[in-house]
Amino acid sequence: MDDFDVFQTMTTTPRTFPQMDLVDVENNPVHVASLAASHHLILITLKNVHCPICPQLLRILNVYGLDPNSDSLSDPFTLQEWKIDAIRKRFFQLLLRFDAYFIIICPGTNNQVREIQQNTPFLDYPFIAGGQALTLAKALKVHICDEEIMPAILEVSKGTLSVDPIYIGRGPGHYFHQFLLKRLKEERCNLEQRGIICIRDSQEIINQIKRRTQKCLAGNLATAILLSTPETLKTSTRDQLILSPSTINKDAKDDSNVKNKQTKKQRSFANLPLEVLEIIFSSLCNDIPSLVRAAGTCRVFYVAVCNVMILCLRAQMTWVKPALPLQNGMVIWDKAEVTDESLDRWSGNEYGIPFRDLQARVLDMKDLLLGIRQWTNYWSPRRRRNDNYNK
Repeated sequence: MDDFDVFQTMTTTPRTFPQMDLVDVENNPVHVASLAASHHLILITLKNVHCPICPQLLRILNVYGLDPNSDSLSDPFTLQEWKIDAIRKRFFQLLLRFDAYFIIICPGTNNQVREIQQNTPFLDYPFIAGGQALTLAKALKVHICDEEIMPAILEVSKGTLSVDPIYIGRGPGHYFHQFLLKRLKEERCNLEQRGIICIRDSQEIINQIKRRTQKCLAGNLATAILLSTPETLKTSTRDQLILSPSTINKDAKDDSNVKNKQTKKQRSFANLPLEVLEIIFSSLCNDIPSLVRAAGTCRVFYVAVCNVMILCLRAQMTWVKPALPLQNGMVIWDKAEVTDESLDRWSGNEYGIPFRDLQARVLDMKDLLLGIRQWTNYWSPRRRRNDNYNK
């Protein structure tokens, strides 16, 4: 294996996928930016059309999950038997078929490269041949000559289309597929862990909001706090916000003084049943700052907004949870356990939730948590004092 490490000095070379109209050997267009946005886009370069070693990597990937009907392979160079059990194959099928997408690059004529595609077989992915293959090889800095390119596994980044080497080099018995599988597994498990943290944090905030709602209904929240926004809370001291016991227990006269500052329209809304207000405010789930401003209008608005935020968080939890690894229907909390390939990742879909789909769900949930935290973080007097101290 040391013979191949010489190629790894090239892994720090900056690479970017070139701007070009790409077509495969069947003359089908290949939209690289779109594929990188929806998958881990993996480029696999084959040395040349006569190399008997390079296609073995594709056959190994078939065994690991790309081909549902293949679960074993004999290496003609080492006579090693590649086998995979059903549980691991299902996990790697999720990584290879749904998280990743492959583009194969090989110098040679369309007919020569098409023959490799059919004999592997690796029929579901585009093969790039001829002058396009050489142009790409030069741009990706894996060009050797007009007949050969360096065998490599590369990944195209979403958005920037920068290209990151996973491994450069290949030889008999050394196909380095494990580097690709490790990369895909680590990316997915790290994302799953972030989703798990979001679920945990959401439950903590829900409990916090529930306690806050109960205090408000019991009249144990000062009006000054109710009417405060994150901006005023950041610059206020505890003494400025917490009213004396005589003013905390507001009577009807105090409430009427607050209502007199509201418009007639606000007063009419405040008289609506709580359930109706929640339906109205639920339209602002994607606009947390507006919900926070509405919460400062009066106590009934405050309670309605709290209930809506709980509903928003629960909806996001319901959306994210099926995409996470589960055990007995419960989300796994231990980071070390997330890497277990036998965990249930198929409760939301029989094939599993693809990486980019899971990524979008987690990012949406993180954005919602961030917006709500900007409000709830200043409920704690101790936290406010710490924030003022750290300025």
